[in-house]
Amino acid sequence: MQDFDVAAFGSSLYYPALSMDRARNLGIIFGYSSYSQSPSLLFSKHLISQSHDSIQEPQALKLGTENELSDRYGDYFAASPDPANELEIWIAGEYHVLPTWSTYIGELHISNATFGRPMNP
Repeated sequence: MQDFDVAAFGSSLYYPALSMDRARNLGIIFGYSSYSQSPSLLFSKHLISQSHDSIQEPQALKLGTENELSDRYGDYFAASPDPANELEIWIAGEYHVLPTWSTYIGELHISNATFGRPMNP
């Protein structure tokens, strides 16, 4: 069982979505922004072999270039194991490269933190 907080100095983190793969590794996607960064996506992972109550340093997945102008940010964050390959997790998140929003959907390989088969690069 895991219970911990995640924070980033000078930034805000939003709407985490997480899932475990068959090996019980944890994959996480979440939104973030700051005074100098428009709504963007970060991902992280926690391997079953790591100590409890921690995640690895979050990595940038998609950097936003526009401000949030709607009132619906956060509707599109999800993480789910791949039913065809139980060592991968599908993740989805909302970021801004247009004045409204964009969605990234891709498959996270937790064991090496790479992405395969993004649906919209």
